[in-house]
Amino acid sequence: MVQNKTLFIDYFGDSPTTRVLDFFIGNDLYDYSKTDIFRESGVARTTLQDIIKKLLKKRIIIKTRAVGRADMYKLNRGNPVVEEIVKFAVNFITNVAMAETKETELIATT
Repeated sequence: MVQNKTLFIDYFGDSPTTRVLDFFIGNDLYDYSKTDIFRESGVARTTLQDIIKKLLKKRIIIKTRAVGRADMYKLNRGNPVVEEIVKFAVNFITNVAMAETKETELIATT
């Protein structure tokens, strides 16, 4: 199932890397296989392979374990850069949602 367009994707672009990052930020409690990430993000498998390699190299995600033949990955919450990315994403989405709510209330009162 491909996710709906989130505020994060709407503002920062609907690129494969943005979709994968958005998936990991929104689902950071557990680890996921490439199949899970593929299914939920809608990123093509071959593109996903390259993105996973890049995110592993930059230590944004980590390989947590292997389940059968599937490697499992999760957001590297031990990386200070990742913590800043998550804080930014949460604050950004909260602020955008609040601004949109205020705008809607303003329109409703006029």
